[in-house]
Order: sequence, then C-alpha cells, then structure tokens
Amino acid sequence: MAGRAHLWRWIHQHRTTIYAFIGTILVWELLGRLGFGRGVWPPMTAIIAEFFNNLADIQFHLGATLRNATLGFVIGNLVGVGLAILFVVLPLSERLLRGTVLSLFCVPLIIIAPILAAAFGVETAKIMLAAIGVYFPTLIGVYVGLLNIDATMSDVIRISGGNRWDLLLKVQLRAAIPGLLAGLRLAAPAAILGAILAEFLGAERGLGVYIVGVYTQGNTALLWAISLVAATIAMLAYGLFAALGARFTAENLANELSTGGTAPEVAAALGWQGRGQASQWLVALGSLATTLLAWHILAAYFINSPIVGRGPLDVFHYLITHPNAAETRSAIGQALGVTLPLTLAGLVIGVGWSFAAAVLASVLPKVSASLLPITLVLQSTPFVILIPLFAILFGRDTTTTIIVTVAVIFFPSFVIITQGLAQVSPAALDLMRVYNASKLTTLFKVSVPSAIPYLFAAIRLSVPRALLAVALAEYLITFGGLGGELLRARGRLNFQMMWTIAAIAVAISVTLYIWAAAAERRARLKYGGESG
Repeated sequence: MAGRAHLWRWIHQHRTTIYAFIGTILVWELLGRLGFGRGVWPPMTAIIAEFFNNLADIQFHLGATLRNATLGFVIGNLVGVGLAILFVVLPLSERLLRGTVLSLFCVPLIIIAPILAAAFGVETAKIMLAAIGVYFPTLIGVYVGLLNIDATMSDVIRISGGNRWDLLLKVQLRAAIPGLLAGLRLAAPAAILGAILAEFLGAERGLGVYIVGVYTQGNTALLWAISLVAATIAMLAYGLFAALGARFTAENLANELSTGGTAPEVAAALGWQGRGQASQWLVALGSLATTLLAWHILAAYFINSPIVGRGPLDVFHYLITHPNAAETRSAIGQALGVTLPLTLAGLVIGVGWSFAAAVLASVLPKVSASLLPITLVLQSTPFVILIPLFAILFGRDTTTTIIVTVAVIFFPSFVIITQGLAQVSPAALDLMRVYNASKLTTLFKVSVPSAIPYLFAAIRLSVPRALLAVALAEYLITFGGLGGELLRARGRLNFQMMWTIAAIAVAISVTLYIWAAAAERRARLKYGGESG
C-alpha cells in the first residue's frame, strides 16, 4: 500500500509533465496522419510498427553501440575522476594541464574521428571518442565537489591529527559524490554520441552504420524508431543517475545539472583568475607548451604511422613553409568563412531562445514542466541521428545546419540559465516585496540581472557543441565549410589537412570559450553573482 501511495503521489507531483508527454504523442500522431513535413514526420503508430518489424536488426546494431559506449563511458569517467583528484592534490598539475584538458573538450569529435579511426582502428576509435565525450563533465563535477567542502570539517581533520590524504578520503571524496553523479548524468548521452560518430566511418555494425543504410532507403519511420531508442536509453541512464543524485543532495534538478560548468571554481580552474598579469602569462605559456608537447608525444609515439601521425611542427610546415601553403590557407580561409558565421548564428539563436524560454518558465512554471518531454528528448538523442531527419524536413542547406545547432545547445543552456534565474538573493526579493513590486518587475529588475553570469556560462559551454554541430552537418549534408574540407581530406587520405583542421577548430573553440569565461567573470562582479 505504501508503494502504491508513493506512486500516486509522484504522479500527482509530475502530472503537468505527464500530460505534456501524452499530449506530445497525440500531436505527433495527428501531424503524421496529416502528412506534415513531407512525410518526415510519420505517425507514432507507424514508428512503433517499424520498431517491432525491425527489432532483430535494431538489437543487433544497438548491442555493438552500447558495448563501445559503455567502455568509453567507464574509461572516460575514470580519467575525469582521476584528473580531478590530481588537480586538487597537486594544483601545479591543474595549471599545466588545463590547456590540454580544455583543448580536448573543445575539439569537435567529427574532426578527430577520421584520425583516430585511421591510427587505432574503428573499433578502438569508438571507445576513444566515447571517452573523450564524457570525461569533461565528470572532471568538472568532481573537481567542484572536491573544492566545495565545509571549512569546519577540514579543521576537525587537522585538529584530530589527520593529514592531507585523510581530508581527501574522509571529507572531499564524499563531498564530490553529488558532482560525480551530475557529471555521469550529463556524460551518458555523450558516450552514445561518440560511439555512433565513429560508426559513421565504416564500422561493420552499430547504430551509426544502421542509420546510414536506413537513410539511403528513405525510411523515415525507421529512422525515428532508431532515434527514439537511442534517446530512451540515454534518458534511462540520465534518470538513473538523477535518482542516485537525489539520495546524496537536496539540490534541485537545475542545481545538479549546473555542475557541468557554472560554478566559480570552474572559471578559476580554466581561466587564470586571481593571479597577477605576469603570472597569468607564465601559466598560459606553460599550459600551451604542455598541450603542444602532449600533441607531439601522441603523434610521434602512440600513432605508429608517419603518414597518420602529424605533430605541431608538421601543421606549421603545412600552413606556413610548404610550397602549397598559400593554397592551403586559402582553402581553409574559405571554409572558415562558411563555418564560423553559421556557428555564431546558431550559438546566438540557440542561447537566445534558451534565455527567453527560461524567463517564460520562471513566470509560468507549468511551461517548464510542459517543455520537459521535448527538451529531454533533444538532450538525450544523439544529434547525429537527427541530422538526416532534419535534412529531409528542411533541406540540405544552411537552414538545417542552424536548426541542428540550436537543437543541440538549447537544453543545457536552458537549464543553466534557469538556475541563474532561481538563484536570487533573498534580501533582494524581500526588498522588492517591501515596495510591492509585481512579479514581472521583480523578474526583470532582480532575477534577469542575476542570471547574466549564467548566460555567459551557457555560451561558454555551448561553443564546442555549436562548432561540432555545424561541422557534422557540413560533413553529412551540405559538404561545405570545415566539415566539407574534412570530408574531402579524408577521401584523399590527406592527414596533414585533417590535423590542420583539428588544430584550427580547437584554437577557435578555446578562444571563444576563454572570451565567454572572461565575460562571465566580469558579469559576476558587476551583477553580484558568485565570484571566485
């Protein structure tokens, strides 16, 4: 009886979301039967029928993807936890490795996927891409948790005769559990995405291979079935870690999700905050040197091929001193002229819509609950699956590229900005109540300004996702920009060009990331947000 009462209480608490979920399915069915979207939006009943008709094939390919995604998930999270502990125990390591960590986070996976596949084989590349996609959220979540401890607990350990390791084992690791679970929740969809991206490069089986075959057949109902299967698995993992997280923290969903990058400790870790100008430049140069050294070691000693493995000096020669360097720079310049405007447009539109939706949800909480089914599907579905569907619906042009980019960055930006709107000083709210301010006045005079730092945090974390979405859309459907250059370089086995594109993409992402981080810190000081 107690279990049944608990179930009914849960249904009552989430009834708006449940109604929205049911309504979404009914509207989907209606649009499909009306022929909406030139057949790209089949009825939900047709999608379910295709799922059962092709269940054996879906299980066959899904098993391969889940195996590699799971291995990458475990390896990437172990690396993330290990780095977080290393950074706390040896702060110098954080200063030297922050450039490498940030560069790996910012590199678009589709750009390094052909290199990893050629160097290590497609099967290994699947695991590596999944691991690269997941380590950063876990690293940041655990790192913030390790730093955010009660000072009195630290004093108790010291008074009791404990040492640095006692503090780490007895206090800091326990404090990092909520951040770890939040990072694991964000990492689950990323692991599946990384595995599928590698499968596009010629694997024998997996959802990526299956999607390509289904797309060429024009079977949109089966494409949607595959998409929803992948989204369901990601959401189940997401919900599992959310439930576990609820046992270790009293914070709400938005607070847990924000561990992926809005805390001030993250800005301090990745942005040279709180040091003199000379020290900042020394740290930056040391971090850059460590990153270039790591790149050289990877190319020279881990990739056993002088053709595939290309280091920083090789890229410099290819761009500057090679006889055809001018032609190379011209081709890359033209590609950047296509990719960068689309990336910035998708970034501005996506974050702008996220901000507007967050403001609307703060005024009308039921709107947020109603949007939850759609936003969770967008967050959980590997967007590489959505690109062929969007291409059929909107065409193979730049419009589709921008729509894909907006869809990719909407959910994480919406969550981060929503948290900013919610974290308002109680004293400021009391003051507005004293003056009998309306809800809208309080929103625009207090809540929105307090959310400005979170807006820049959303931009910071969306930059790599936006560039990845644009490059992947170019690689798969438009064949222009950096993605198109990458496709042509892969066809010619021109690894010099592949490495060069990867280096330029990382440089752009890191530059935009650092700019957004600096803007976020200034906004925190101006608007009274958290500061490091």
